[in-house]
Amino acid sequence: MIHSSTSQSSTQATAASVKAKGEHWFDLTATLSRDSREEFGNWLTSELEIIELELSRFSTALSNQQIKSQRK
Repeated sequence: MIHSSTSQSSTQATAASVKAKGEHWFDLTATLSRDSREEFGNWLTSELEIIELELSRFSTALSNQQIKSQRK
C-alpha cells in the first residue's frame, strides 16, 4: 500500500519506542474467528519459513546448529 504525503515524517522516534510483545498478536487477531486465526498463523509461519530459507545463505553451519539447539 502506498501512502503519499506532502510533508516528511520521522519514523525514527516511533520505531525506537515500539517493542514486539505477545499481546500485539492478540490485538491483531482479536476480530478473527478461531479458524481464521489458526489459518492466519499457519500462513504467517510458512511465510517466515520461506524468509528464513532465503536468508540462510548468510548463516554459517555453526550458527545454524546453535539456532536449532535453542529451538528445542
